[in-house]
Amino acid sequence: MFLTEYYLTTGDQTVLDGIREYTVALAKAQSMFGTYGHGGADNHHDGTCHGSVPPYGPVTQCGLAALLSIMMGKKCGVEDPEIDPAIDRANKFFGYHVQKGSPARTRCRATR
Repeated sequence: MFLTEYYLTTGDQTVLDGIREYTVALAKAQSMFGTYGHGGADNHHDGTCHGSVPPYGPVTQCGLAALLSIMMGKKCGVEDPEIDPAIDRANKFFGYHVQKGSPARTRCRATR
């Protein structure tokens, strides 16, 4: 995220390769639900990306930072077929919680 802000502020083209690598890596590491854990999601058994988040589920704060980084990478001009679907998955996950409180609080209410 900070590298994208630096680029958008300075226009320093020397950081674009790094921005591209980070943006695409984040998009590929996202789970099928648009979430992240302490690391990236596992791959499916067939080797494709976007499996489940090990070992116990998503960490919302990681997901928010990753989503913002992907969106900022796109704003910097990064293009890859993984980017728009990653933004869409994350928007669906976080959008579900709009007007309901935080995702952690929503889960707690559901179990009561």
